[in-house]
Amino acid sequence: MSTAPSPNLRDVKEMLASLPTAQTTAQSDDNLPSQASQCAVCLEAFEAGETTKTLPCFHFFHQRCIERWFTEATMTVCPICRRNALES
Repeated sequence: MSTAPSPNLRDVKEMLASLPTAQTTAQSDDNLPSQASQCAVCLEAFEAGETTKTLPCFHFFHQRCIERWFTEATMTVCPICRRNALES
């Protein structure tokens, strides 16, 4: 498990701006693992048309949730796998 002590807010904002953004589409929940059908931060299901951000570890979240996770938290790790998102 990798954590970064007290990340610089500027570095966090630059990392967030560089993450891939996508719009969710209508999808069949039957074909998706449970972690792909809902945001691991807010635990709400992804709805068609919502904006998501994908971390370097390929986990994705509602844009608003992951931005809040990184700007309000004291670490910069993925909420699912705990990989440091600031590391390449």
